[in-house]
Amino acid sequence: NNAVQKPLYPATDAETIALLSEISILLGAYCDGELIGVVAIEEDAVERIVVDKEWIRLGIGTALMQAAEANGASYIDLYRENKGAVQFIEALGYGIYDITEPEAGDLLAKDPAPLLHFKK
Repeated sequence: NNAVQKPLYPATDAETIALLSEISILLGAYCDGELIGVVAIEEDAVERIVVDKEWIRLGIGTALMQAAEANGASYIDLYRENKGAVQFIEALGYGIYDITEPEAGDLLAKDPAPLLHFKK
């Protein structure tokens, strides 16, 4: 899948399905019937946003975030190392309101990294 990057936490298909079952709103972007982007919203937070790498920087992510905001989302959490996503969210007017540092001994994380909490 061109849209998926290295996961921070390994997840089985069952765990992914369980996560998606908790999502309130799942919106997709399509081109000629092909899914090219997805945004998942839970309450007032964007839980996931993914755009196929062939469609990045063509306005798809912006359109998905605008749709998320129209559905009440005003928060998103990103790992600091995801520099492209951080720049994208900041360009949309989001600012950091908190940072969660990884806890010592967090064995679940492959590469523990600070989590940036953004709001608009």
